[in-house]
Amino acid sequence: LRFADEPFRYDRELALAAVRNDASALRHIGEAMRDDREFVLQALHANSSALPFASEELRMDRAFVLRALQKHVAIFHYVDRAFRDDLEFLLAALAQNAELLSCLPGRLFADREFALKAIQVNGAAFARAPPELRADRPFVLAAAQRNGAALQHAASEWRRDGEIVLAAVSTKPDILRIAGERLRQDRDFVLAAVQRNGAALGYAPEKLRATELALAAVVQNAAAFASVAAVLQGEYEFALSAVQKNSEVLCYVPEALQQDRTFVLKAVERNGDALRFAQEMFLYDRELVLAAVQHDGTALRYVGEVMRRDRDFVLAALRVNGGALPYVAEELWEDRDFLLKILKSHRAALQYASRDLRQDREFMLAALRTSGDILTAVPEELWRDRAFVLQAVEANGDALKHVPEELRDDRSFVLDAVQRNGQAFRCATAAMRGDPEIALAAVLKNGEALHHASEALRHDREFVLAAVRANGAALAYAA
Repeated sequence: LRFADEPFRYDRELALAAVRNDASALRHIGEAMRDDREFVLQALHANSSALPFASEELRMDRAFVLRALQKHVAIFHYVDRAFRDDLEFLLAALAQNAELLSCLPGRLFADREFALKAIQVNGAAFARAPPELRADRPFVLAAAQRNGAALQHAASEWRRDGEIVLAAVSTKPDILRIAGERLRQDRDFVLAAVQRNGAALGYAPEKLRATELALAAVVQNAAAFASVAAVLQGEYEFALSAVQKNSEVLCYVPEALQQDRTFVLKAVERNGDALRFAQEMFLYDRELVLAAVQHDGTALRYVGEVMRRDRDFVLAALRVNGGALPYVAEELWEDRDFLLKILKSHRAALQYASRDLRQDREFMLAALRTSGDILTAVPEELWRDRAFVLQAVEANGDALKHVPEELRDDRSFVLDAVQRNGQAFRCATAAMRGDPEIALAAVLKNGEALHHASEALRHDREFVLAAVRANGAALAYAA
């Protein structure tokens, strides 16, 4: 290829044939092709020893070299020394190609930390650790905790060690199958195993799969239901108990139960989240869905889309469980009448209202009249609207404390406010509560306002007399 005419050096088929026969031919192909990642990968597939003849840019490209090693482990022998000395690179390469394990130098595995990291990505790396580490219990336990598959390459004595086996089962359930026989037959040990990893039930002795261990297993991992003894799988109460503790089990119970409305209704009554795994026909069953929402408000998110947009249904759902508020269909939060109905019992609903509605002066006034507890949800810009504030104060005297300082210091504004709602007086500034005219106007509307007048006014006989004449109820609040 070195002596071929220039056009032939860019002929992919010819270039690959040359590299297949002689790796050094890669250095003679057209420059653009030597920088072409896909072509060079094809060339390495044809001849792994061609890597040293690739462009320096590709040879030193970490991502490219890792990609090459993913399919051709023989390339490792030609990888640049910088990468072969890079422990993080080696671990990344090992994670994507287990065959690389045999290529790594044994000295690396004498390092406890590297050995454990290698075991984490490939359990077979345990076998490469030196004998002194493989005989060290703390090391074996650490290895099992990182990758249960390591125990497959450990001495049999460690398979009889309950703590080590449990650590291995946590990440690799089938390890229970190779555990010491005494452990496998020990009910308490197997219970601990399935509580860590329910899938371990599939590797437990048959006699233990029909006990309470089965329930413990499916609670930890719903898919373990497939390993439950046949005699239990079809048992109605067992299935219900399992769904109650782990809603996902509903996906694994027999098909007949999944289609049994009575069973599904009882299931969602015990665990509303089970609606998430119910068949679609049940997502439109009003009684069943309401039962699920009553137990768990989040179940509303799994209801059939048509029902989630049904105003009457959603109102019924919120009546049984206000916790469903965050899962109401977004379009309903733009429905003025819907929101006003909800606010009567759920003041938190206002936070979900659309931005347009919350900035709508008339809607917010209607909301305040419906629920006086939503003052903090009123947008700041509305509090600067004098006309809005006066109407808000009329609906709820406490609105005055949310008003900007310049309005609370405005005597004519405060006078107008207390004339509309005497209860607003208690939220006025100290200066306003010491103003005789404002105080009398407030008392006229609400005798209790006298209790909030300044100390000086409450001890002023002439003022108190005027207040009592204005509203006899004020006498109960005189000093």
